[in-house]
Amino acid sequence: MADRLAAAGAAISFCDPYDAEVNTDHLRYPLVEFAVARLASADLVVVLVDHLEFEPAVVARHAPLVSDTKNLLRGQAFGGEVL
Repeated sequence: MADRLAAAGAAISFCDPYDAEVNTDHLRYPLVEFAVARLASADLVVVLVDHLEFEPAVVARHAPLVSDTKNLLRGQAFGGEVL
């Protein structure tokens, strides 16, 4: 899906604290840090893993639109939209 979005003009990046520790030469899209500014500026945040480093309250507070495949936002007050 990321390739299809990129082909349509989307800017794709991903965040995974465990990939940051390994050689990332094979990655197609940039690896970024988990940060409030990144969450707030994203058109869509897709949650594919539920690492402890991804604080649900921070995602809920700052991401405007979330596709939450891991139910990370369960029980969180969220003012944005969940897909």
